[in-house]
Amino acid sequence: MLGGEPTLHPAFFAIIEELRRYRQSHPECLIEVVTNGHGEAVRSKLSRLPADIWIENSAKTGEVQPAFGPFNLAPVDDAAYRHADFRNGCAIMRDCGMGLTPLGYFPCAVAGGVARITGEGGGRRELPGDDDDMADLVERNCRLCGRFRDGHYVPTNLRPALLEERMSPSWIALYRAWWRKHKPGRPLPTVLAGEAAAPVSAPMAPRFGKPT
Repeated sequence: MLGGEPTLHPAFFAIIEELRRYRQSHPECLIEVVTNGHGEAVRSKLSRLPADIWIENSAKTGEVQPAFGPFNLAPVDDAAYRHADFRNGCAIMRDCGMGLTPLGYFPCAVAGGVARITGEGGGRRELPGDDDDMADLVERNCRLCGRFRDGHYVPTNLRPALLEERMSPSWIALYRAWWRKHKPGRPLPTVLAGEAAAPVSAPMAPRFGKPT
């Protein structure tokens, strides 16, 4: 289990118990929680985990994480990607596999998070077949995902340090719309309070042929 920070999920312990129940039938299954270990609330939940759960704890101590990738920089907002075929996705689909969220199955878990904010439609309601490459979901969500910019995993020692909140116009507009819908009457967070351009329409890939 990983996130974000998985211990903050409201059903964290229920999910852990469901995974342990699954392991009763599949004893070779290793259950691992990947956590940043930051804050008393997180540490408290970690201390309550059964001893048979493997914990990978990076034990973060600060609010700024300079080795993290800028997810909120939408490639569709960058002219360098104006000819990109977003159906190509990135290495997360290969390395991590599909994601399942309350909105359905997605090519990766990150795509499900993007769809939660955009409201542009959910994933597959049933487990996709082997012949379903989910190209429509890849194209729709990868245009907004900062991970698409790298394409593959970049080691932390090769990444430029990320020391500021970076967000492209599409994400500012999307977050503002989400905030006003779900938190009406509450002031916008400072990072969203300035002027923001309207979301940029994604250049849609041709409908003929497979991505190359």
